[in-house]
Amino acid sequence: MRISRRDTLRLGLGAGAALTVLSHEGALAQQGPQTVTFLLTNDIYEMNEEKGRGGFPKLAAIVKAEKAKSPNVVFVHGGDTLSPSLMSGFTQGAHMIDLFNALPPDALVPGNHEFDFGKDAFLKRMGESKFPWVAANI
Repeated sequence: MRISRRDTLRLGLGAGAALTVLSHEGALAQQGPQTVTFLLTNDIYEMNEEKGRGGFPKLAAIVKAEKAKSPNVVFVHGGDTLSPSLMSGFTQGAHMIDLFNALPPDALVPGNHEFDFGKDAFLKRMGESKFPWVAANI
């Protein structure tokens, strides 16, 4: 049986959410049932809106609005962050880390394009991050 990257991510997010809920079991039991909202993005290659869709400003507005509605929002970026945007050729993905540091995800899962500039560039970008990177199979 082959498990896809998407299935692995879903399993990991589900397990992480379950552990988070269980670690706060006492407080949650007193509050009653809780709703958790998952915001998942991936493959962001363009920072600006195109044809009314996408863009970091719109993403930031959505994340801010969802977090204002509830403290139980988990924002995860599922990879392909550092490349292959046009600007990545100049910054090796540093511009994306700057953007995500301003809108920090609860976790970022590396994708294959994180390694387009080699291991050293990937490790440097991780070191510049103000958010956790989560991976089980690198």
